[in-house]
Order: sequence, then structure tokens, then C-alpha cells
Amino acid sequence: MTASMNVLLGLFLTAIWGGCNADYQDYPLPRSTLGAEVAKRLDQRYHDRRTDCGARAQAAYLCAGILLRTTTSSTEFNTWEPNPATVDAGLGMSFSYLSVLGPIEMLYKHAKGLVIYPGQQVPAGRVTLNVLCAFPVDGATANRDDKGCGKHRLHEGSQACDVQGITTAEQFLEHYTRAPELAYPHQAQCAFNLRDGALQPAADAFEQMLRATNLVPHAPVNDQNEVMIDNPPQGTSAREWPIEAIFYTAPEGLPGAQIDQRNFFDKSGIMLPIIKITLPVRGGRDAAFEYIEGDQVTFPES
Repeated sequence: MTASMNVLLGLFLTAIWGGCNADYQDYPLPRSTLGAEVAKRLDQRYHDRRTDCGARAQAAYLCAGILLRTTTSSTEFNTWEPNPATVDAGLGMSFSYLSVLGPIEMLYKHAKGLVIYPGQQVPAGRVTLNVLCAFPVDGATANRDDKGCGKHRLHEGSQACDVQGITTAEQFLEHYTRAPELAYPHQAQCAFNLRDGALQPAADAFEQMLRATNLVPHAPVNDQNEVMIDNPPQGTSAREWPIEAIFYTAPEGLPGAQIDQRNFFDKSGIMLPIIKITLPVRGGRDAAFEYIEGDQVTFPES
């Protein structure tokens, strides 16, 4: 092959995969190889047992585990963007954190969504999303102040854990179970504060949050942990979002994941792999991450 043909091949591949994330720049690797690498990376992070990412101010979610958000499709906004109604209400975005250190057996409502890069691994040109706080179980954040991290409107004593002197999983458990007559104790829980300037180092707070997910009584609904993340700057383009993959957890989620894959490609030029995630079972199986070529939308369409 001549040098000019090599250049043309490179331009063709870039047109197909152009703008893909940093791990998708090694042309001309087959898409199946690239997708399998993403699945492998997710599995490695899931099993990563680090409790900080270099300092006690740098919590584990910056380099380990998986931050994922379930999504629904809308004609009013892109599925990867926050709902404008929640932005208007002053709320952040709700994610969950999947890790072998704090297994969760369910996610919020939907069977598909997106995975974002850990803060220390965000590729150049993407925004880094700011983690605000975390709850060991669903925090009923739609009814809280302070971007979903503060006091629940129905419960005194539901403000952030650090301002209440709650810094360990055991203290959280005592607080969580202090009022057994409550029908919805998750509403009265406190959030582990992960902001700069919190009274507890972020890595310590996040480690205790994960420990607490293993201590609190489990429920058939609202049992997933909840991590609140600040919205990106207004006007952030699709290409700037730090999305690593699209995922689904059940067959009914795959069609929506394929729509999201197509739409994100159309808006950004980036082909995100669809990854099948099998959620863990406490005391049983670990989570599993699988790239299936047949799940992917065909690019470019003939």
C-alpha cells in the first residue's frame, strides 16, 4: 500500500470513528477489540479495592469503581444531559457507584444508561464532572436542598453527615435506624459530603459510605446507592461529555441503548460501545461486563 493510500485509509477510519475517546484512537483496531477493551477496563475498575486515589482528599471514585447513571429517552433533551426540570429545581445528577467493595443489586428504574470516566482518567477535551455527595441507599434527592445533598423537606436531622458528626459507617447505621417507625428511612438519612472543604476527607467519607451499603438493612426497592454529581457547564457539547460507554442490564434496555449510541454518534462523532452489565448478587456473583458485537449499531450505515 502506498503512502497516499495509507493517508486515505486513515482519513476514512477517522471519519467513521473520528472524535472517539482516547482509547479509540489507535486506528485501525477492529471495533470489537476496542469494545472488549472497554469491558475489560470496567471489570478491572470494579474489582479495584483502592480506598483513595493517591491522597485522602482523593476519593476512590476518581480512579476506581464505576459511576453509572440510568437514563430514559426524551424528545425534549438529549438522554445524556440532565433533565431541565431538575436543573431548574437546583438539583444535580443522580448516579450510582458499582464496586466490589459496595455491591448493589439494582439501579434506579431504567435498564439502560451511561458510564462516565473516573475523574483522573477523563480524556483531554472532555469536562470533569464534580462529585458532590453520596448516600448508601437511594437518597430521595428530589426532595432535598443543596443540589440534592442537604436536608430532606420532611425530616429534621437529614442534613449532611459531616455537620452532624457522623463520620463512620457504624454511626450512619445508628442514625439510619434511629426511627424504626419511619416508612421510608432512606428519606431521613444523611449524605456523606464529598465536596472540597467538607469536615471529613473525601476518601474517608466515600470509604465509609461504601461500608455502610453493606451494613444497612436492604429493601426490595430504592436499595441502590446514590451519588450526586454537579451538572456540567451550560452549553457543554456532546463531544465534551466524559462518557466512557453506554450500558444495559436487561434485554428491554438494549433498544434504548442502541438509540442512545446512534444519537450520541450523530451529535458528537464519537462511537460509544454498548456494554452489557450483569449486576452483582450480595454474597454470590460479582458484576460482569460484556461487549457483544451484535448489540452495536452498524457504523456507517449502508
